[in-house]
Amino acid sequence: MSDLASALALSSVDSSALLVLLVKGTIICLLGVSIGSESAAMPAIVRHRIALGTVFGLAALPLMASIVSPWGLPILSHEAGSPGADSSLLVLALIVLYLSVTGTLLVRLGLDLIRIAKLSYRAKPMGTAAEQLPNLDHPKSETPVKCSPEIRSPLSWGWLRPQILVPSNVIEWDSNEMRMVLQHELAHVLRMDWAGHLLARCIHALYWPVPGIRLLLHQLSLSAEQACDDRVLASGVAAPEYAAMLLRQAQGVRIPASVPLGNSSELGTRIRYLVVEIVDHSAFANGSAATFLSSFLLTSLVATAQLTQRPDIPVLEWGSAEPNEESPEYVYAPPTVRIDPAVLAALEPGPVKPLPPPEPLKPPQLKTLEKPTVPPPPRTAPTQ
Repeated sequence: MSDLASALALSSVDSSALLVLLVKGTIICLLGVSIGSESAAMPAIVRHRIALGTVFGLAALPLMASIVSPWGLPILSHEAGSPGADSSLLVLALIVLYLSVTGTLLVRLGLDLIRIAKLSYRAKPMGTAAEQLPNLDHPKSETPVKCSPEIRSPLSWGWLRPQILVPSNVIEWDSNEMRMVLQHELAHVLRMDWAGHLLARCIHALYWPVPGIRLLLHQLSLSAEQACDDRVLASGVAAPEYAAMLLRQAQGVRIPASVPLGNSSELGTRIRYLVVEIVDHSAFANGSAATFLSSFLLTSLVATAQLTQRPDIPVLEWGSAEPNEESPEYVYAPPTVRIDPAVLAALEPGPVKPLPPPEPLKPPQLKTLEKPTVPPPPRTAPTQ
């Protein structure tokens, strides 16, 4: 019984901290999703920075709450009831459910990493991207390329030692298609999208109950693919030709621990994005520091918010709750008010002076009306 009681007490403490963390994570996630949705007309690289900044904000949320001085929101009531045994058991069950799902997602991520590592180990080396295309001018052209019969679509993975995997039908590609594929995958390597993808998977495992977390990951993945597509278009490739290549390459099953070139669920959106002329396809944009600084400030503001009790407000106190002998109804006792004696002395009225006697009424004097005098008409001379 003592072990159960201690477990229930510990669960009540952990549940409050976990609930506050999830509520704050919900605020940050919904803000990032709404801002990303309203920025649909902006370049893909800007939308990707917004989504990635939101992911970094969710990752830094527990750390910010411990290093930044808190500020209070006085909205809690002074009357706080202690949870009963039934509610404590429910809270403990919810915590066990949360930890179980989080552990399952993390284990699945580990298995995906092992799978992609084995697949890459069994793949056949083909040299570097620069060896495949000698005239390829790219900062990451020394990235190794491997051929694997286990995949049907090109993909890239790895952070410190990134690699590009291509399917076994690479021998059927012409040099132009090979160039577009390698430019897209090298753009992922240069932007370090695999590290952001891995961080997003970990954040999803920790914040899976948060509404909008899956939509945030979708925005992150889609904007990363579109940003790499913009880099390919910036190299001089025509949009219809590149869209046709995406249709040919987006055939395989997506490996969750990689960054594939073609994802069937996002393919239609990417092709529409390529062929619409009014969309800004800028491959390079400034403002990375401003985006992450805004995410840092927003995360700090939300992370350090604490719910505090409302200040004391004077209220009227009612009398005894016991019924009176004469009446069964409750009796109201007015509150006791203390007033300064000097104020009372100033408010005391002075001596009352008697009113003077009323004056006797005089009869009204009537005035006689005089007859108005009318002057006689003027005389006129007789006419002859």
